[in-house]
Amino acid sequence: MLIPLPIFYKISQASNTESNKINETSLNNQITNSIDKQINETSHSNQITNTKKLKRLEKKRQKRQSGKLDETIVANKARGDGVDGEGIKLDLNKIVDAVVRNENVDELCVVKQQIHSRNFRPYCNQLPLPRLRKVSTDLIKQIVLFQERLFKSDPLKGRTKRRYLVGVKEVLKSLPIRNKVKILFIAPDLECVPLPGGIDDDIQSLLTMATIQGVPYLFSLSRRLLGSLTHKPATSCLAVLDYSGTEEMVDEIFSLIAQARTMYDDRVLSLSNSLSSNKTTTSP
Repeated sequence: MLIPLPIFYKISQASNTESNKINETSLNNQITNSIDKQINETSHSNQITNTKKLKRLEKKRQKRQSGKLDETIVANKARGDGVDGEGIKLDLNKIVDAVVRNENVDELCVVKQQIHSRNFRPYCNQLPLPRLRKVSTDLIKQIVLFQERLFKSDPLKGRTKRRYLVGVKEVLKSLPIRNKVKILFIAPDLECVPLPGGIDDDIQSLLTMATIQGVPYLFSLSRRLLGSLTHKPATSCLAVLDYSGTEEMVDEIFSLIAQARTMYDDRVLSLSNSLSSNKTTTSP
């Protein structure tokens, strides 16, 4: 039986429409599946990235903790024994009485309490000499001036040939590179943050790396002064990368660093001997 032509066209159009709908549904399903797959892959990659970041942070924290120096141990003992490590001037007679009564007071900690204060933290191992502060200020002024001149004359060279770096993060990146950092200035009045990953850990990392690399370091300029000299807010540390043109000042700074460290050691020894003698005379 033959189907009339108009009816055949209608049936054919309906069939085509239905197949188009099926194709569109199939395409939509494919697009949805593709989007879901991409979302899952993105989520998985984000999880991997976060895990790697956490592992890196944990390794960094462990490395910083393993690199602590004796100054941090002394400061922690002071805080643990109920002695404020931030500049309370203890009376020597009271300290002697405490030692005689067999209280848990560490002798070296007691001695350092006589020297250090809030503006001269226990991580400093040099006495603050006025001449050292003056020469350090002049040196940084000159280095900053040279850097600004170079940047004005040639901005590209000014960015690539830097004479100094500021901030803990920048300095910690450069210290492991041999012979890159020539002098390291650390502010003596940084805040006390003994928590893992805090500024105390950063200071010990700086001191450890500087000692390993043979970089001279000093504590002659405060946070505010370091920031003022470099046209920045209060700065924790400054690393000199190139001091060409200021060799005379640098030689004097090296000499003053040795002098300040010797004076500090003599002061600690003198106070320790005084404490020991007082302890002996007051003991029954």
